[in-house]
Amino acid sequence: MPAPALLLAFGLQVAAAATPASSRACQGPSLATVEAEIGPADRFAFAGAMRLPFLQLLARGRHAPLPVEPDSVTVLARPERPLVIVYARTGCALGLIEASRPEVFDALRAGIGPAV
Repeated sequence: MPAPALLLAFGLQVAAAATPASSRACQGPSLATVEAEIGPADRFAFAGAMRLPFLQLLARGRHAPLPVEPDSVTVLARPERPLVIVYARTGCALGLIEASRPEVFDALRAGIGPAV
């Protein structure tokens, strides 16, 4: 499934979930399922303070808020395609967005400073 279709399917699945996240193991698909749907991609995982630039990137766009704060962010990079940023908690995907490489690099520079 192409990423835009996956984004729509994921959004519909999360929106249709009637049970609060705290009472279910996973409100959406697992991180592994999302990665499998995206297909071959370089994978970059971030946790701790490194999540902050990605949370700011999410907040800058017109994206629905996440149901709970993620404990990790995974960036999936495919050649010649936008980056897919997956926000997850304990292996469960909470939401995802697509972003251009310059958008992500700008967010990282703002969050952690320029590369030396």
